[in-house]
Amino acid sequence: MLSMSRGFRIALVANPESRTGDPRAVAERLHTLGAEVDVFQLGDIERAASAGADRIVVAGGDGTVAP
Repeated sequence: MLSMSRGFRIALVANPESRTGDPRAVAERLHTLGAEVDVFQLGDIERAASAGADRIVVAGGDGTVAP
């Protein structure tokens, strides 16, 4: 099972309007693995990048992550 050290900070960028996933469910799963998670909407990508997180995670499925 994947785990993260406690205090590992993730900035989760997701589209809350997406019908293919629930950003809150993704955040909760990451939290159960030990991460501190801040959720940002797509328009807040710059704020997410400057939030001081260890990693930025983009949850797509609606075209958010595309070539």
